[in-house]
Amino acid sequence: MTATSNMLASQETDYDSMVNEEPVFTILDHEFEVDELCDIANHGCSAGVSGFIYTRDCVDKFNEFDDEIEEYLSDWYHDNMGENNYIGAISSNGTFSVGSIDELKTKMVWMYVELKAHDILCEIKHPDFY
Repeated sequence: MTATSNMLASQETDYDSMVNEEPVFTILDHEFEVDELCDIANHGCSAGVSGFIYTRDCVDKFNEFDDEIEEYLSDWYHDNMGENNYIGAISSNGTFSVGSIDELKTKMVWMYVELKAHDILCEIKHPDFY
């Protein structure tokens, strides 16, 4: 069970009861409030998310959490896209191909953060994502 799952299990998961409490959720050891999660889910990490802006920061996060990120993305691509080669799908998603390993790691971290933000918002029954 991941840290995010543990946190969700230990917190109230009804958005209406959390509005006044300012809950904080953790993704890859970075804390986010609900409004930040909404921004991430709506606009993506490429719009600029503190702690995930610079390539070096994202590569460091990937290197620290590589197993968690790869397992989640592999399962997500298989379950939602029917794709077994998730790295190939991420590295050439139609807009542009990655040019380096660091760029691939950054895309994988961003995708992981974006999908986890969406998962959390659905779990807490946020009205815009439930």
